Amino acid sequence: VKKLASDLLQATDPDRINKVAEASRLSSPEAQQLHQQSEETFTFLNAEAEITKTQGAYLPHWHQDGVIYFVTFRLADSLPQEKLAAYREEKETWLKQNPDPHDEEQKRVYHERFPQRIQQWLDLGYGSMILKDQQAKQIVTDAITHFDGDRYKLDEFVVAANHVHVLVAPQREHTLSDILHSWKSFTSKKILKLPAAERLTTAPTVWQKESWDHIVRSEASLEKFREYIRAHVAEASRLLSSMEDLRRDAAATLATEAAQPIATKPTFRKLLEKKRCDREMTIDHISGDQLIEAGYDEEKARGLIENWQKFLEDNQDEITALQILYNKPHAKRHLVFEELKALADAVGKPPYHIAPAEVWKAYEHLEKRPLTADPVKTLTNLISLVRHAVDPETAPLAPFPELVETRFTQWLAQHGDRFNPAQRRWLEVIKNYIALNGAFATDDQADYLEAWQSVDSDEGVPLAVARKAFGNDPKTIIEELNLVLIA
Repeated sequence: VKKLASDLLQATDPDRINKVAEASRLSSPEAQQLHQQSEETFTFLNAEAEITKTQGAYLPHWHQDGVIYFVTFRLADSLPQEKLAAYREEKETWLKQNPDPHDEEQKRVYHERFPQRIQQWLDLGYGSMILKDQQAKQIVTDAITHFDGDRYKLDEFVVAANHVHVLVAPQREHTLSDILHSWKSFTSKKILKLPAAERLTTAPTVWQKESWDHIVRSEASLEKFREYIRAHVAEASRLLSSMEDLRRDAAATLATEAAQPIATKPTFRKLLEKKRCDREMTIDHISGDQLIEAGYDEEKARGLIENWQKFLEDNQDEITALQILYNKPHAKRHLVFEELKALADAVGKPPYHIAPAEVWKAYEHLEKRPLTADPVKTLTNLISLVRHAVDPETAPLAPFPELVETRFTQWLAQHGDRFNPAQRRWLEVIKNYIALNGAFATDDQADYLEAWQSVDSDEGVPLAVARKAFGNDPKTIIEELNLVLIA
């Protein structure tokens, strides 16, 4: 029995499983070939040909027909917002101090301080890392390979835990931005349906709206990017066997070998079962416990609320979400999901360590309100919690999606005759997005398009289908719904 127990423990030892899996990987033909270099020939950056330069929300983008790009796109929660904010400020300062054109030394410094640093942060593994999930990873892999040889030529790529690296050359009229939009839009809808999506803190937004792209300069540069992808430690590339699969195979093999004494000897199994029954303890699952006393600590509740109100007072001029909520109804713009997430992150940090769900329950107990199950499961309920703390007389403590639903029903009763059935369906979609995100971004065009990427539609590209239903861009009606539903 001691030997059996020892073998079973070793079969679950991560170090031993990894050793067996690594031995299996190194013996595979794919590993021995080490990703045979693609026979495809690619076109590289031509400094003499026309280059289109555009500035995205945060990143510059160069475009040239027929070239191959190295692209990185990442999950929306793959980097902490405060780190990104500091990064952008530092980058903006550096660019002001070092205006174009840059010499070779400036280019080297820029690359090390900015693009290279982002790659290093990604490799550290921040956020939900839902691309570790095999189903999510397969969805992204299938999307990337689907139009290979048609809309683009694909070289090597890797799906890491929280980001993707890919070498891709767009073909004919297809642009890099169209290809990336197609990948992100398709995979977002699929990934959000997986159980793993519950870990995604930015849901329903899956991907960061901008991708980092770089036109490959030469054959030598292409080989460096290939080596980077091959050596990527977070995930295996598409031509190598999955280490997760190998680990599972190794664990199954070790467990099967360790269990042989039980699996092949019925007499031994019966003996173990008899010993287990002789020493078994019976637990009473039938008789119910009697509740002697229950109550709620009102003093603790008041302390929670005082701490919450102090947080709001201390930060009303510092946190963007609070600036917007405190200025209602005169705010010039609406609260968006990223700002709401930043507020939620700040609440839990020192010195406050506030759990919004406990504050919500404290209000309900002290004000003798009906109790809400899991009150802050939906992040937008923070809007209701802040407004109630600021103005408890006029701002009801009710789940934000319920308030949105009530206001939407009232608005539709007054204006429903303006819309046909197809338009009403899209109004429902927009209303649900606002309920879960706080607002539908309309001020910035890039944010507006990014919001539409998170909308699900079985009829095609969501914004295009909505435009067809309304006869034009529905931005005006979305702005009206923002005003009515968030009021």
